[in-house]
Amino acid sequence: MSRDIFRNAKLFDGWTEVDSDRVHVLVEDGFIKEISDRALSESDAEVVNCRGRTLMQIMPAIGERSL
Repeated sequence: MSRDIFRNAKLFDGWTEVDSDRVHVLVEDGFIKEISDRALSESDAEVVNCRGRTLMQIMPAIGERSL
């Protein structure tokens, strides 16, 4: 199982207007498992300090149409 923690990130999901400045995000096996405004346990995790940069999940192409 891979675990990654993104610290001090500004989270953008494309759907909500939640103020998520400087959150901590736990990702396990490619899926977001936890979002917190407090530090997360870093045992067995690779930690990335985002320093306030924007973190976003992969989004579908905007304006793409199926034929």
